[in-house]
Amino acid sequence: MGWMEKDTALLLYDNYDIWGVDPDAQRPPKNITFGFGRNHRTILRYLSINEDIPKVFNTRDTIHLYFFNPISKYNGFAEVELEKSNKPTILLDTPMRYYGVFSLGLSADPLNWFALKAKFANAYVFKPTRDTVYPNLSFSSDLVHFHKLTYLQPHKKYNWYTNQLIHWTQPDGKKNEGILFKPEDFDPMKKYPLIVFIYEKFSDALNVFLKPALSRGDMEILWYVSHGYLILVPDIHYAIGRPGKSAYNSVISAINYLSMNPWLNSKRLGLQGHSFGGYETNYIVTRTNIFAAAASANGVSDVVSESGQLSNNSGNQAFFELGQGRMGATLWESPSLFIQESPVFKANKVTTPLLILHNPLDDAVGFSQAAEWFTALRRLGKKVWMLQYPNEGHNIEQQANKLDYSTRLNQFFDHFLKGAPVPQWMYEE
Repeated sequence: MGWMEKDTALLLYDNYDIWGVDPDAQRPPKNITFGFGRNHRTILRYLSINEDIPKVFNTRDTIHLYFFNPISKYNGFAEVELEKSNKPTILLDTPMRYYGVFSLGLSADPLNWFALKAKFANAYVFKPTRDTVYPNLSFSSDLVHFHKLTYLQPHKKYNWYTNQLIHWTQPDGKKNEGILFKPEDFDPMKKYPLIVFIYEKFSDALNVFLKPALSRGDMEILWYVSHGYLILVPDIHYAIGRPGKSAYNSVISAINYLSMNPWLNSKRLGLQGHSFGGYETNYIVTRTNIFAAAASANGVSDVVSESGQLSNNSGNQAFFELGQGRMGATLWESPSLFIQESPVFKANKVTTPLLILHNPLDDAVGFSQAAEWFTALRRLGKKVWMLQYPNEGHNIEQQANKLDYSTRLNQFFDHFLKGAPVPQWMYEE
């Protein structure tokens, strides 16, 4: 976070609170937020001003903090007076999101941004927002009251969305949560198709205002919700050594929970994931037939072969053994586990129509993963299609290609989940 003057303490974050640590180790560390964060399960961070660089503080300072509660998903502002050694005072606690200059989206870290502030006055500019509130510029002098400076509402022209946090219990007894996106004109008397979008954990993005965009390989939620779909984004709870099975357990238990609602058409379920979510999608369709269609983008299909390849000029072993791959062992220690978590070894079990995207210049996941997966499924006579875009890598960057993939992905799901006519590209060689 920064330093106290004359280097008397280095200010460090733990998961929740802020500590002053003596760099000479002559005094014990002091929790300058007095355990407020941990006691209230609230993450406290310095409200970075204008640019995110370390700052020098003195004992007379009142430090303004931004906080986020990962349970309620509420956030806001607090302050702590260093001289008085008191617990932080909460200034504002709300479901609104208070962004400075930051790109909004599911992956937007609510704690990783900065505010705009006048140099010699308590004058701040933010973009308060939530799912149905456009991020207009707003002014505040006290971090409690905000006054709009702009009144833009472009989303009012469209069938927008609402989001809600849902909770359910997994088969292992663990509590899980996720975000359910509904059309603004949601009618509980109707039945809706649902697409599950997966990666790792996005529930902290509740109430984030999403911007319309074309797909770079992932699911662009706004388009589908605006056209009568429900979108479920469940958190994935991982067990070391079983990343694929963990995704399966989280997704299936979430669907079982939602299926109790009469407005869900359980015969019109879709699944989509990109990158690690693409791997999880590949795995899940080898273990269940509940999905009417699935789409995986730039995902692993064979953990055994991919763990021995190079990605970004580095070996993949660390990724699978200790990193996001979460195998927790080497291939030679647990070969059966690597095989068990590789979708390609269960390709014969796939019954779900699958659309694969993988680009030849992908330097994160080898193109051979899609080739191995696609040829296995074609060899077995499965319903599978594969798209690739020359000169594209792990993400689609060229506008024409993003539009093309977004169009085909939409046509694919519309055909299998809404009964739309089959598009020409799906039956022409």
